[in-house]
Amino acid sequence: REQPKAAAAKKSDAFHKQQALNLVKAQIKLLVGYDNLPEDFARLVRLQANDLFDKNYDVGHDLFSKSEREKSAAKKDAQQATLLKLIKAAMLAAAVPELKQDVTPFLDGLYKHLTILELGRSLGQEKHAKRPFEPLSGEGPVFVDSRVIADAIADTLSSDSADVRDVAFNALDTMWKSAAMIFGAEDRVERLPFFRELTKSLIHHCFEEEWFSKSGGTAGIDYIVNKLNFSAAWLKDRQLELIRALFFVMKDMPQDLPANVRVQAKDVLQDIIRKCNQGTPTTDIGTANTLLHNVSNKLVGEVSHMNRHVREAAQDGLRLLAEVVGVKLYEIVKPV
Repeated sequence: REQPKAAAAKKSDAFHKQQALNLVKAQIKLLVGYDNLPEDFARLVRLQANDLFDKNYDVGHDLFSKSEREKSAAKKDAQQATLLKLIKAAMLAAAVPELKQDVTPFLDGLYKHLTILELGRSLGQEKHAKRPFEPLSGEGPVFVDSRVIADAIADTLSSDSADVRDVAFNALDTMWKSAAMIFGAEDRVERLPFFRELTKSLIHHCFEEEWFSKSGGTAGIDYIVNKLNFSAAWLKDRQLELIRALFFVMKDMPQDLPANVRVQAKDVLQDIIRKCNQGTPTTDIGTANTLLHNVSNKLVGEVSHMNRHVREAAQDGLRLLAEVVGVKLYEIVKPV
């Protein structure tokens, strides 16, 4: 139980927090590791980015074909779980006033480092996937996955503190800008698979049992849809998954909690429908298995839900969908 602190204990608080942060930073550095970079590293990174964007996977060695069975997978999993906890602790520290100045530059450097690692990992995996079948090929190297940052961001967004959530939003911004710098343009960032994995993690949080996890997932999806410059085509590929996740948030949010999470989920749902269906041909309405047909099918199915808020969100979604496509409401509903 929390006890009132004496004046001496309060004075020593900052010292102990700083020492704890130093330990966290040292452990992160140990788990992330380091390399001696070549002088032309920037040029090599840009070449890799160009290869990933142009889908040129025929150049270079297949790094994921080797076998490292002598290494412990259990140890790797334990280190990965530890790294996730450490990154979350560092992000929490960035919301503490007396630690913010020290930890923020460290975190910014970590985000940039993990973005570069993600580029190399993504290109290596694509090369491996596109190679002909090789019976002597191994299972790939055993390594701590840099994509733990996606789970760290999603978990941090679930905090009840606005300052802590701002740290997670800053992480998204920094990784987006770092990827844009690596690729040379913002419209190329979508080719980096990390943001696809991040979206999956946020969707997964929407289906968690705890309401605060749903809140974090919804806030993250809102930021991706409305703040980061993803194209409508990129969002369109994930439209149905996002709609399912947001509807589940509205269905499963406890009624005794404030309505802000549910309202945010409804607003983001509207934003997704508006952005993803602009310019969709009306011929897709009655055609089975088109995205427009599947979306309208999902919305019509939710109109009969027992939860009043879900019904209203589905009805508003259908009206908006008809407006965006440029047809009457009954034309959207009729084929379903």
